[in-house]
Amino acid sequence: VPDEEIDSYVEEFLENFELGWSGSRYGVLWSGQNEEADPSYTALATVSAEGSVEGVTHACEVYSADCRGADFTWAGASWGMALVNWSGTMLFDSYTTPAVSLGPYSGWPQIAWSGSEYGLILANSTNLYFTRVSAAGARIGTETLATSGTVQPGGASLVWAGSVFGLAWSDRRDGNNEIYFRRISGTGALIGSDIRITNTTGISASPDLLWTGTEFGVAWGDQMSGTQLDVYFARISGTGAKLTSDLRMTTSGGGDPDLAWTGTQFGLTWIGSGTRIPFMLVSQAGVIVGSTIFASTGTESQYYEPQVVWSGSEFGITFGGGDGYHAYRLYMNAISYCE
Repeated sequence: VPDEEIDSYVEEFLENFELGWSGSRYGVLWSGQNEEADPSYTALATVSAEGSVEGVTHACEVYSADCRGADFTWAGASWGMALVNWSGTMLFDSYTTPAVSLGPYSGWPQIAWSGSEYGLILANSTNLYFTRVSAAGARIGTETLATSGTVQPGGASLVWAGSVFGLAWSDRRDGNNEIYFRRISGTGALIGSDIRITNTTGISASPDLLWTGTEFGVAWGDQMSGTQLDVYFARISGTGAKLTSDLRMTTSGGGDPDLAWTGTQFGLTWIGSGTRIPFMLVSQAGVIVGSTIFASTGTESQYYEPQVVWSGSEFGITFGGGDGYHAYRLYMNAISYCE
């Protein structure tokens, strides 16, 4: 299927892609810079299940400020979004209530919906903080320090796991980047100690965490095989115990992975070493199923930042493409699935 173009500008860079599913349509979130409009912006597009762009909202026009990073989630009736602007202020917006300032946090946010309220990860240059926001957009209580050490900004992933939040992040406390995990209660209390997922001499970065209904799956990029970055995967129990060794998913290079869950299997995409966006199926046990296919049609000289979500019948995938100099584009495609 040809890649559906969501956004494109000459002399612009598009980045920080996020992809969600509302139950009937996709939401696509991204940040961009171009000379024809504001220096930077964050935009949200709704895309039909068939792949047609229905509308685009430039979120930062609401705040009269340039924005540079955001995350969002479907909350049953609307999209909830956390974003940070260039002045270092974190904002929350549900598109149905007035925006709420969450304070001076300059790192990329993470947001998850619990079924009744939002959990958010707020970042500065060294730590991650957890806070709660009601469905009506009101901040609940104060933030909780979720980490203690030197965190890689933007290297975190937050999910709701039915009764607790799960958080994975990249941390430099050990002298190099390693992946850590911890659980946070629905009221924002830290549960037990954090656990170290990786233990390698190379860089471990960009974790993506997912809840299957019974346990967590996490994928990340790692240099444990040498200087080359490859994608690895591990399972974590609902109580926070690592269930597997580090399972290598790629052998020819790869990073920045993203996971989706069908109910029985994972869909995994990542940045490959070539000019395509790879995709594979992975069993709940962490075993690769079938062969790697490519989500992109290969018309650009480079591709980056893939995101994948399960719609209930197919995988939706977004990714960036460009020539490495200008004319960057945001694309979307779908991959059919049957067991």
